[in-house]
Amino acid sequence: MTRPGAAEYDWKGAYLGGHLGYAWGNSNWTTSPGIFGSFGLAQPIDTFDDGGSFFEGLQVGYNYLLPNRFLVGVEVDASFPSFQNLAGISIGGISTFASPFGRESFRETVLSSGSVRGRIGYAPGSWLLYATGGFAWTHNQQTLTLTSGTTESPQLSRFGWMVGRRRLGVHLWRSRRMVSGTMDATRRSFDLSATPAGGISPSSDGLDPTFQQFQLVGEIEERHKLWGQPGKLKITGFLSRGRAGEFEDAIQLAAITGQPADINAVRRYASRPGVSINLEQQVTDTVGVFARFGWADGNIEPWDFTDIDRTLMAGISLSGKAWGRKDDTAGIAGVINGISKVHETFLNAGGLGILVGDGQLPFPGTERIIETYYSYALASATRLSLDYQFIDNLGYNTQRGPANFFATRFHSQF
Repeated sequence: MTRPGAAEYDWKGAYLGGHLGYAWGNSNWTTSPGIFGSFGLAQPIDTFDDGGSFFEGLQVGYNYLLPNRFLVGVEVDASFPSFQNLAGISIGGISTFASPFGRESFRETVLSSGSVRGRIGYAPGSWLLYATGGFAWTHNQQTLTLTSGTTESPQLSRFGWMVGRRRLGVHLWRSRRMVSGTMDATRRSFDLSATPAGGISPSSDGLDPTFQQFQLVGEIEERHKLWGQPGKLKITGFLSRGRAGEFEDAIQLAAITGQPADINAVRRYASRPGVSINLEQQVTDTVGVFARFGWADGNIEPWDFTDIDRTLMAGISLSGKAWGRKDDTAGIAGVINGISKVHETFLNAGGLGILVGDGQLPFPGTERIIETYYSYALASATRLSLDYQFIDNLGYNTQRGPANFFATRFHSQF
């Protein structure tokens, strides 16, 4: 017997797709007995020269769906890294070492990679749970720079394997009847303040008249209907460019001078990338859910607004229609904010952020927030809202809080 609706979620057949990713990790190398080292593979993203340890590629495969909804398949993929930076590296690294002949350097970068994998999974409906594994390869270029100034740059291929414990996934089937939607993409640029707002920055309250401190913002928004209910997925990326300080530089300067970490003293032209993902989905006519995730480079000071390197938020909203007030709304959400380890060390060394700076931060932790509100419709275009926030570990300090905040908002449209 065929399960009702099973034909709507038919995973079998051939497929072709593209992918985009970011690579990181470590590589250990040995040139001769007693000469060895290691380097990280991750390189910072630079949108101006399309550099960084990201990659893109294509995959093609075929799935066969068994009557019991188990699935077997095979997939072939090929990936190609970004443009190489000035050091000749895309995904890879460089090490300088002492040899019997003097100081020499070794670097390695990925030119291409790919895999041939089998797949086994189970498709209970619109979701496919699977594990995959198989044969993997990468084609690299090595460069050895000798003391004499000569270089050797051989290319070589490496072969290996990948197993299911390293590659698990979940796919959501998008059938014509189940999910439909549209997608928009936008790109904008903004002028930033003359200096970041952290530390003691007297010029942070005015825009840069030369537009040399700026931010690029790109956004993709997909609007859809899932099981007849509207929703949207938005991905936003940004890159701030200007004179900003690295926390590690400020920490090292403080160790030399014996003074509190001063981010103003180490500012230079740099980039701070970030990305956020926002999901909103109506579940029923009276219930909606949302989730948001954000990340920014925690090695460089933020420019404006607040001291956050990563954030995670999720919540639910309820329409007053369920209790006879269709224009009212109630909601509750939880938020976890965090900063990088080097950001924590900077604040503990006496550094000042945009809003955070107690002089010390010996016991750092994530800032945790619970917020709830009720929006009461006084009229069709006028609302009065009551809001409550519970915040623990204020300013990432586990010795502060918890604190309670109450607010009232009045909104009217004309």
